[in-house]
Amino acid sequence: MIGFKNIRESLRGASKSGTLAHSHILVGPDGIGKSPMARSLARLILDPDTDQIREYVDITEIRPKGKSIGVDEVRRIIGEANVMPFEGRRKVIIIYDAQLLTIQAQNGLLKTIEEPAAGVYFILLTQTLDTLLPTIQSRCAIHRLFPISREEMAEYINSQHHITDQALDETIAIARGIPGEADSYIKDPKRREFYDFILEFLTDLSTVKSLQDRNCIKILIKNKAILELGPEEFLQGLLWGIRDLACLKTGKDYKNLIFLYNIDRMRALAQRFTMARLTRIVDLCESAGRLLEPGRNINRETVVDRTLFQLVEET
Repeated sequence: MIGFKNIRESLRGASKSGTLAHSHILVGPDGIGKSPMARSLARLILDPDTDQIREYVDITEIRPKGKSIGVDEVRRIIGEANVMPFEGRRKVIIIYDAQLLTIQAQNGLLKTIEEPAAGVYFILLTQTLDTLLPTIQSRCAIHRLFPISREEMAEYINSQHHITDQALDETIAIARGIPGEADSYIKDPKRREFYDFILEFLTDLSTVKSLQDRNCIKILIKNKAILELGPEEFLQGLLWGIRDLACLKTGKDYKNLIFLYNIDRMRALAQRFTMARLTRIVDLCESAGRLLEPGRNINRETVVDRTLFQLVEET
């Protein structure tokens, strides 16, 4: 496994000293490597004296079946926690996308995490701690998985894919230290289409001079495409683009740009935006992102339409 050396060494040390916590939270963005880390930790718990990778019957993986993990699923988890291990004296329950646990489900799970049956370990994977109750967090060892270094990304990509040096630099820039994003960008043509869509959006936005400008329509009619893409992902992509433009305007190292693959176009776009306008766009994107947070009872299409109108208004 590449990356997260400090976390892995800390867990091994805790295992050897007998101080390994019974409940863990792995937190980090999608694609960062939470799943491989969880399986590595599970193997350490079940078989600490070997590095051999094999299947373990005493690893139970819980994945959401819908948009949330509710009380009924937690009852199943609790039932599983009370079943004796098959192979040894320990068992591990991995809960994926734990940010989808409802408040009621978390309250139902709390006592089991706080006082698990002998030999039972929990590993919760989440993209954010914001949706997990403080009482859940306080009962767990929390491990934050941050983007890995450029050197580690190069090592990872070269170990998994055969690409040119130019494609390697491009992929490292796009991936932002997230291995899963590198895999998606290399394997899935739609990922490249996503970045092309953001560039096209920024290009169209740069041509809008006023609300009376007929180029406004180019922005406003993108609402359906954005809804299909996912408003949150679109907003994040737009923020990446704005960040790159700001870096170009301030003369920072272009090799760290996410949109490095189309540097000439980005340089041209940077000339069309003022820093003040870029700052206003960032504020609008962050405001829209807050409206789209989980638990908000708001129409997503309304948020998209309103944000697009505000973007063309901020000329």
